[in-house]
Amino acid sequence: MSKNAKTLIILTVVLAVLAGAYIAVTTLGGDDDPSVSAAPELFASDIGAAASLSYTDGETTLSFTLENDVWRVTDDPAFPLDQDAISKMITAFTATSAVRAFDTPDNLDEFGLDPAAYTVTLTEETGGVYTLKLGGQIGENIYAMTDDPSMVYTVSTSITTTLDFDRMNLIVLDTLPKTDKDALQSVTLRSDTLMPEARTLILVRTEDGWGVGTNASVTPVEDFVFPGEAEKSPSDYVGGVLTALTSAEFSSCAYYAPDNDTLDATGLIQPALTVRYTYTETDTEDAAIAEGTVEIGAALEDGTGYYARTDNAARQICVLPGAVVDPLLEALATMGQ
Repeated sequence: MSKNAKTLIILTVVLAVLAGAYIAVTTLGGDDDPSVSAAPELFASDIGAAASLSYTDGETTLSFTLENDVWRVTDDPAFPLDQDAISKMITAFTATSAVRAFDTPDNLDEFGLDPAAYTVTLTEETGGVYTLKLGGQIGENIYAMTDDPSMVYTVSTSITTTLDFDRMNLIVLDTLPKTDKDALQSVTLRSDTLMPEARTLILVRTEDGWGVGTNASVTPVEDFVFPGEAEKSPSDYVGGVLTALTSAEFSSCAYYAPDNDTLDATGLIQPALTVRYTYTETDTEDAAIAEGTVEIGAALEDGTGYYARTDNAARQICVLPGAVVDPLLEALATMGQ
């Protein structure tokens, strides 16, 4: 190939790249485009105190209303809503500023704005309404429009990360009573369904340490005789139970206000394992004895945890990690009677 031919090929490639860049700039609005202006604030006037917030992706809509200084799910006021999550959404909305701004083009659908990918609406206590429509992504930004139909903006995609369409991610999780090993006084594990016959394991703290209890007596852990084969010592099994209970926390909420079909599907109509424990409340002057309960149902399909709830009156079915449940099951299977 001649030197001139190579030069011609290189020039052709360069011109193609420059042409593509020119088309992109003229389509999206470049620095020299008179329709493009410096980034303004999307909401020029200060937005007052919010009274409601809603957002939709065209299929799912979530709405929240402020009642007596508490944010509620509009169609389910009893839902235990995470107040911080809503506050972050409102802050992200009101603080949104444009990266670029340009006159509204005729082809809004090509910018993902007709229809919009997301529509967020905030209403002030005084009745003012502010709307933000979010469209297609361009690099690290996303196209947006307000109630002003004459302008289109690009804003940071970070605003979309605050819009959670899974209501379970906005719930305040039920919690298990928090205690430590020194405060625990007794633990009872019982299962009527996991094993061929019902089994119960009762652990009781005595002056000399932990013991395995029955209705008639308490046997020191070190003197306990396994009813069958065991891979670990009694102290190891008991230690696993105590560690599990004092570190137990729900990881997520799987269902809220479940019906009987859901309770049955998650194994909680007749729990696979019921755990009851007593502990000394160290944050009270009289060191009162308190009780905790957790009902454990079926294992998750992925094997990472179990469905569980605090008691049969709980409105949440949560997930308890396998690292918490497995030591309880091992101790009950090996030491239970």
